[in-house]
Amino acid sequence: MPDRDTMQALIEEVAALVTSDDDMQTIAGVPVRFYHVWAAQDSEFPYFVSQAALHPDIEDALQVADLRIDVWDEGSDQLRLFAMRGRLIELLHKRTIPAAEFRTACYFAGDFDLSQPEVEVWRRCLSFTVRLYPITEIAAMQAR
Repeated sequence: MPDRDTMQALIEEVAALVTSDDDMQTIAGVPVRFYHVWAAQDSEFPYFVSQAALHPDIEDALQVADLRIDVWDEGSDQLRLFAMRGRLIELLHKRTIPAAEFRTACYFAGDFDLSQPEVEVWRRCLSFTVRLYPITEIAAMQAR
């Protein structure tokens, strides 16, 4: 039995993928920060905030996660924000995210601007659909 819950594992694996990416580090110009649900007060820009909802997939009897990642930045324009957005899509779209608990198929579902709390603070919301294939369940199905 793995030590991590499925949702915890998904968030930790995505965070590790994003924060360890050299290209994302170059774009951000600072160490990449990735938070779950909310960022610490007065966090240095840029950063990512993630949220996810897990639900059953009726057709396959497996699970699907709706993963939302907000990209936050500040500045007079959105150039860095859009570069980070592009790299995030490159990292996650059609990506298999390996974890001890599952394998995934991750797909970019869309994005949109969110209202900004103050001038020159930018936030873009990206949505991904993540199909989760639990390793133990797949092994059990293959054994039948």
